[in-house]
Amino acid sequence: SDQMAYMMDHKFNTVRNEVRENINNEYLSDLLVTWRNNYAYEIDGVIVTNDKICVGGGDGQVVLFHVDQNFCQSLMQTQLYGSIQGLSSSNDGVQLLAATNKGFLYRIRVSDFSQMLLAENHTEPVIHVNYMPDVSDKYITCSVDGTIRLWDANDYSVKARCVNHQATTAGVYPLCSLFTDEIILSGWSDGKIR
Repeated sequence: SDQMAYMMDHKFNTVRNEVRENINNEYLSDLLVTWRNNYAYEIDGVIVTNDKICVGGGDGQVVLFHVDQNFCQSLMQTQLYGSIQGLSSSNDGVQLLAATNKGFLYRIRVSDFSQMLLAENHTEPVIHVNYMPDVSDKYITCSVDGTIRLWDANDYSVKARCVNHQATTAGVYPLCSLFTDEIILSGWSDGKIR
């Protein structure tokens, strides 16, 4: 095809099809380790049922495939925040757990691929924590990962998240913050107030 010719002309590594009679979790695990060691694009995967494989990638996509003999068809997909670092299926194949490099843990229902955020956290050291004045159920954290999170102290869930993508790529991070019900004010390592 034109696409394959373009890829070969521009020295892209191509993935070749390999026919396998029996695919099991051990084979899939070995394949994924080989993939991670030889390709820049991260991938993780798990067998959900005898005819379904779920794959998560470095772009945050999780895709469910139907596998029949030598034919593989995409059934459903969802987009998560961050690169997929871990993927696991429940024993009954009803749900998946997906963990990302951004500190997020999701539950994905296999029936409709709906997602639910179960937990999140900073991915680098937290360097500031502060309760809201005169309130005991809200606090804020600042991290070297370039994020500020507003937490509910009743259930420790994140109510708001601030990310400065430009500052994060330049190694700039929040040092301190104050907040009210309406505004979050923060001081950053580059001397700016955001």
